[in-house]
Amino acid sequence: MDKKLYMAEVSAKLRRIFNTTKEGHKPPLSNKHRCEGFMQAGVFLGIATNTELNELMEEIHQSVFGESIAERRQSRTGKYQEDAVDYDQYEPPTFLR
Repeated sequence: MDKKLYMAEVSAKLRRIFNTTKEGHKPPLSNKHRCEGFMQAGVFLGIATNTELNELMEEIHQSVFGESIAERRQSRTGKYQEDAVDYDQYEPPTFLR
C-alpha cells in the first residue's frame, strides 16, 4: 500500500470521528476501534510510525477543534453534557409529578 494513500485514509477516519464529536455526538465505539486498528496495522506493516500517526492525529484535532488534544482534555475536565441538563423535575416520584 502506498503511504500517501494510507495517511489520507487515516486522516479521513480521524476527521470523521472528531467532527462527530464536535457536533455533540458520541462517535460509535466501532468506528474508533476500527480507526485504532487501521493505525496499528499501518505501524505493523511499516507504512507509518506511531510518532507520525500521533502528529497526524494532533494536526487534525487542531484543525477541527482549534486546540490540541491536551488542551481540550484539560478544558473539558468535569464538563459533561449531563451537567447542562436540569433533572430537578424528575426528582419527585412519578406518581407525584
